[in-house]
Amino acid sequence: MILVIDVNSSKNKFGRDEFVRPINNIVKGEIKHYSEVNLEEAKKYDLIIICGTALRDNVYLDSIEKFEWIKEYHGIIVGICAGMQILGMIFGCSLKECKEIGMTKINKTKENKFFSTGFEAYELHNYALDINDEFEIFGKSNKCAQVIKHKTREFYGFLFHFEVRNKHFIDGFLEKKKG
Repeated sequence: MILVIDVNSSKNKFGRDEFVRPINNIVKGEIKHYSEVNLEEAKKYDLIIICGTALRDNVYLDSIEKFEWIKEYHGIIVGICAGMQILGMIFGCSLKECKEIGMTKINKTKENKFFSTGFEAYELHNYALDINDEFEIFGKSNKCAQVIKHKTREFYGFLFHFEVRNKHFIDGFLEKKKG
C-alpha cells in the first residue's frame, strides 16, 4: 500500500490540488495530512511519499517533531521538495536559503539508479538542505543538493517536483513495491 502525505497547512486549501493530487494521480495511494500520521499508521504502508507545498506555506516547519516516526519506519520513503527537507531535518540536516523557481539543470554527482546524465527539472522552493553524512548526494543544481538517499535506509529526497516534468522518477519505486 502507498501513503501520500500532505504537508500543506489547513489555510492552504489549494496546496493539496497543486502538490498532492498530481502525485496521487500517478501512484493511486491513500492521502493523509501529516498531522494524522504516526508510526503505527505509517507501518501500514510499504511506500510513503511526502509531498511538497507552496513557497509561502512552511507551517510544517513548526511541527517537525510530528515526523519523528520516520526514524523508526522501515519501508521506503520518497520526499519531494518539502518532503526532502523533512527527511533531512529529521536526520540532523539544517535548512538553508536556496530559491529556485522554474526549469533548472540537475547534474549527476554519483552513480545511481535514477539517472545516468544531467537533466532539467521543475523547481519551486525557497530552502534546501545542508547535507550531513547521513546522506549521499546523487544530483545537484548550481545552488544545492537535488537528489539524496539516506546511506542505510531506503529514504530518498528529490528537491525538484518530478510530478511536473520527470514523472518517470516514481516508476522504480512503484515497480519495487509490486514485488
